[in-house]
Amino acid sequence: MIKEQSRGVQMAEVCRKLALGRKNYRVVGSPDGGRAGAAAYALIETAELNGVDPYTWRADTMARIPDDKITGVNDFLPWVSGKVIQ
Repeated sequence: MIKEQSRGVQMAEVCRKLALGRKNYRVVGSPDGGRAGAAAYALIETAELNGVDPYTWRADTMARIPDDKITGVNDFLPWVSGKVIQ
């Protein structure tokens, strides 16, 4: 995403993506699947809004999870760990 865009323009783009994929979200299989999908979607969009490549962030996070303690979960958030991988 272009950094010069205003937050309003960025949020409008996020809402547009959500509206375009609405049909796909009906077939998640169960309420738990819907919640998991929503959480994943929220983290990916948060990474994008913070200027972090979501795929790089996700790969880095998945690689670090086995070696980390549960108390360090905040270190995996896009706006924290993104500084390391940008």
